[in-house]
Amino acid sequence: MECIYVIENVVNHRKYVGRTANLKSRFKHHKNNLIANRHTNKLLQEDFNKYGIDAFILTVLEERQHIGGSNLERDWILTLKTYDNRYGYNQKDPIVWSRHGFFTKNIPLEEHEFLYKQMGISK
Repeated sequence: MECIYVIENVVNHRKYVGRTANLKSRFKHHKNNLIANRHTNKLLQEDFNKYGIDAFILTVLEERQHIGGSNLERDWILTLKTYDNRYGYNQKDPIVWSRHGFFTKNIPLEEHEFLYKQMGISK
């Protein structure tokens, strides 16, 4: 089973949305890197160092046999606004993040504003 998950800071309510085929392994990876102070997400690491492990909870948002190249992760990132540091820890811009097939990397910067408006995103 693949899932979309969220790690939430219960103190400031910032969230990180992710996708994985192995939740136990992925969460262990996040946790071990945070405890070792070497997580690649600097904002998440700073809040973990400040608030501690007990300030974070993991919740499964959706679970499916195959999420694959779907836009579910992107949709949750947009819905929860986790691309915005005020609300979350996701660092990649959902408009240009194409690793999971969301959009092409080759969108000209001048088109971003139009796409944000179309998707109801205030940036």
